[in-house]
Amino acid sequence: MFRLSVASVLLIVSAAVFGSDVRAPSPVKFRISGTVVNAISGQPLSKIQVSVGPAVSPAASQTITTGEDGHFQFNDLSRGKYWLLAEGRGFSAQRFDQHEQFSTAIAVGPGLSSEGLIFRLSPDATIVGTITDEQNEAVAEARVMLFRTGVQNGAASTQILNQAQTDDQGHYHLSHVPPGTYYVAVSARPWYADNRPRRGLRETISDRGSIGKSSETQPDPQFDVTYPITFYPGVTDPSAATALTLNQGDRLVVDLAMTAVQCVPLRLSDPSIQPNQGFNANIAENVFGMSFPVATAVNVLGPGEVEVSGLAPGHYSINLQTFGKTPVSREQQVDLSDDSEISMANSATAPSIKGIVTMEDGRPLPRNLNVILFSRNEQNLTAQTSANGEFEMPPQFTRPGKYQVAVFGSPGMFLKSVSATGASLTARELNVVGGAVVNLKMIVSQGTGRIDGTALRDNKPFAGAMIVLVPQDIEHNSLLVRRDQSDSDGTFSLYDVLPGSYTVVAIQNGWDLQWLNPEVLRPYLKTGTAVTVAARGRYDIKVTVQ
Repeated sequence: MFRLSVASVLLIVSAAVFGSDVRAPSPVKFRISGTVVNAISGQPLSKIQVSVGPAVSPAASQTITTGEDGHFQFNDLSRGKYWLLAEGRGFSAQRFDQHEQFSTAIAVGPGLSSEGLIFRLSPDATIVGTITDEQNEAVAEARVMLFRTGVQNGAASTQILNQAQTDDQGHYHLSHVPPGTYYVAVSARPWYADNRPRRGLRETISDRGSIGKSSETQPDPQFDVTYPITFYPGVTDPSAATALTLNQGDRLVVDLAMTAVQCVPLRLSDPSIQPNQGFNANIAENVFGMSFPVATAVNVLGPGEVEVSGLAPGHYSINLQTFGKTPVSREQQVDLSDDSEISMANSATAPSIKGIVTMEDGRPLPRNLNVILFSRNEQNLTAQTSANGEFEMPPQFTRPGKYQVAVFGSPGMFLKSVSATGASLTARELNVVGGAVVNLKMIVSQGTGRIDGTALRDNKPFAGAMIVLVPQDIEHNSLLVRRDQSDSDGTFSLYDVLPGSYTVVAIQNGWDLQWLNPEVLRPYLKTGTAVTVAARGRYDIKVTVQ
């Protein structure tokens, strides 16, 4: 029989009576504090809204507004990592030490420094201006495009960053523009333009491919005009455009005058064009390596012939699609300087790209996977898999070029292997030529890996370094790259790493580096940290900051 001693009974009674005095120790709380300053002048910034939130969640847990001294402080924080975000009048939302889409999280806990931070906030830059015509009259509803040129995501490129539309006074405003080098381009149409076809036509086809009856009224040739895409300071050749350098806080005034030019009629002939069958004639203009559709009117002249109106002289790509018994898609590049007739019959047909995705272990494929072909020069191609894993890229968008192959849509899934017929394949890069019939066989598997690590300089944790996971043959495997920025305690994490062999490098000032260029990256690889990742593998490494 189990018995309690008198001492034991007294101890239990005492604990019951005075239980309020027998407590578990309170969890230790931590603090993040600092000062928001102007990144240019270093002056403290007041009335700036600062938010903090757990690194694993986008939701803010606390938000405050800085006073005259720019100070901010967040109390009662549990051990962990937190992001900081600040914004205010003249300062767009920015995370702490932000570079591209990366930033430094603040680690709080015993022995970690999370107070006295200096949050350098970059003031917004702005581009404003007025678009006018040759009579100095306002051009309303003009599309103003801002192209950023320089190193972006590890490669030199020119990409469209933002765009705006002019008001009825011709004014436009591009705000929250980060520092960099830019080109300004304008696309517009004269309000008085009449770009109907010049010849007696029986049927018309819109830029979406729908057919209808044409007007019998003939347009006045003097109104058959348009504006070519015009670049600052008023040129139509992109190579002659003036680059604009924008620094933090700048406000540039960029005015531009448009000059209307006579349209050049273009006639396309192809035996597959039939008035009673659907077809598309898509016209695009190349601007800094990107294709921009041109609004045109496409009219049926008769079997095998159409006319395209509304084009300025210039260089265009033509994609003609017909949807008869034997669908045809043809591509051709043309230079228009005057009235032109182009035969599409002998043009290269657009490539056909299709294939099938299967699971490595033979299990049913997850629903609605996306097969994506990434291209740096043309638009990316995307197709969704059917129930049995088959896919086909939209024929109206396929173009010759180099594409890197990937599959997305299921957590932890990765493309293990790919083979191709009808196109050459180097690692994961597909080289597609015009007219090719490409078939892909793709095998996917489950179990991506993760790499955690610490960036070190002089054997001490280093914050703000750019971390790059470099695959073998990065030139043809750039989709395998993973990046991060080291946090305040020097740590970083690389997620969804595909099985394979890699080198991890940490670079102090690498954000403007053309790290996708193997020759540029080669010196850093010598002192990087090698790691071989297995499916579902977890790794903890140390990397020396260079």
